Amino acid sequence: GDSDSVIIGNYGLTNTNLLIRASGFSTTAGIRLERGSSGNNFLLTNDGSFNLERDGIGDLMKVSFTGTFSFPQANTKISGSSTSTGSFGAVSIGKGTADNQRALTIVGNVQLNNNNYIYFKRSTGTADPHITYNSSNNFQIFNPVSGEIQLMVGSAEIVVVDGGGLTFNGSKYLATHNSSGVITIQGNSGIKLKSSAAGGSGPIELIQGSTTYWSVGPEG
Repeated sequence: GDSDSVIIGNYGLTNTNLLIRASGFSTTAGIRLERGSSGNNFLLTNDGSFNLERDGIGDLMKVSFTGTFSFPQANTKISGSSTSTGSFGAVSIGKGTADNQRALTIVGNVQLNNNNYIYFKRSTGTADPHITYNSSNNFQIFNPVSGEIQLMVGSAEIVVVDGGGLTFNGSKYLATHNSSGVITIQGNSGIKLKSSAAGGSGPIELIQGSTTYWSVGPEG
């Protein structure tokens, strides 16, 4: 081999180890890797955890004896190629452990740039329902099938959006009629058309095209 290399063992051996021992009081048992005088020198040490250190910086990565990885330095980045993948039982960002057996727990703000999507997988396996904010400043909730988009408060269904229009509290709806462009407003206990509660004097009007057929104001 290279004249500046140290070779331990040979291909015929099944167990070859480099053993470095130190007192139990030592925190510096390890291997130091130096690269000229650049100062970019690294150490592999054992202080009860396995550590990757850099001169003048300290621990860059620690692996505890229980298998927990930590990155003590601020602004640490972990990156891979566009095709890199990983598999984890649970991921926690911003705190030590994931909550309530959730696959992902985040403490802090989350940002998605416009034209990015959060997808949901349907029972058929197709992942096309999504939420997005596009470059035209439109916030979109997309259901690709004939189901509903439901807004719930507690256990109550307050608003439902489907292919027919809007339904409020399960019985009152505002919808197009038979795809003809006619708007139907229906209430199960009457209908109220209410002008401004701030005392405005504007009337409630029924208008078709440019013709006003009915107008109701403060004077009747």
